[in-house]
Amino acid sequence: MKILRISKFVLSNLCIICSLVLLTVCVLDWYNPYMDFLGHTFFVLYILCFSAIILGVENILLENQGFFPGEKRKKRHHLKYSERRNVKC
Repeated sequence: MKILRISKFVLSNLCIICSLVLLTVCVLDWYNPYMDFLGHTFFVLYILCFSAIILGVENILLENQGFFPGEKRKKRHHLKYSERRNVKC
């Protein structure tokens, strides 16, 4: 589980970094279209897509706690609105 937690952290940061790079390149390309900034950043887009797909699949598998052997599914306690108001933390 530690490997999955680390990979989730790394992939999340990678998605944020690649998104910020692509936004910056879009602004630069908007100001100077003759430099073709977007044409030279296809690898950043591939990294963003790959990490987003892996992160999404990992989140789906981790939410489905019964998928991994030896792990128990977390129980969620659903309370009515009136019961939630009376619960003291």
